[in-house]
Amino acid sequence: MNFNKSIEAIYNGLKENFSIQLEEFEPFREILKEKTFKKGEIILGLGDIDDKLTYTASGVVHQYVMIEEQSYTIDIKISGMYFNALKSYMEESPSMEIHEAVTDVELVYFYKSDFEKLIKNNHTFCFIYLKSLEYKFLERENRSFMLQHSSAAQRFKLFMEINQNANQFILEVPQKLLATYLAMTPETFSKVKKEYFKNS
Repeated sequence: MNFNKSIEAIYNGLKENFSIQLEEFEPFREILKEKTFKKGEIILGLGDIDDKLTYTASGVVHQYVMIEEQSYTIDIKISGMYFNALKSYMEESPSMEIHEAVTDVELVYFYKSDFEKLIKNNHTFCFIYLKSLEYKFLERENRSFMLQHSSAAQRFKLFMEINQNANQFILEVPQKLLATYLAMTPETFSKVKKEYFKNS
């Protein structure tokens, strides 16, 4: 196996979750591309069409929308997570989201057109795509459920309980940004986080 660190991480993740073998991975490997962005650079701009699915090999990516000159967090992606502007990707329409590198990031991505050609005759990756979409919908539903709670302490508690990457988020994501993800001020976030770990 002669992969670089980023491609190897993707292969190992697929192997762990879907028991994929090396020979099954190779056709997928052939459509993967890599790109890096510096902190503060825009990965996907407002109005761009997102024609790819991207894996975060390292770093932090902020997905947000601008409403009346105010940014509102849609999602945050850290190393080991995939992302795109799903509506733009599926409808081939201009994105309402902006994707920005919060830190220097290393990304691996594949184009929708290449992947659709692959899955036409590849049952393994057709199944992986289906399960990945299910997980993406579940992830967003969990966050929507979490945000229904008026109590900041309860939102933080649910975040820690239902997000399997919660501890990694705490370590890697700037606290001010994580506060916006949980719909609270940085001061409130600091307070409820301190109380949560004090009582854990």
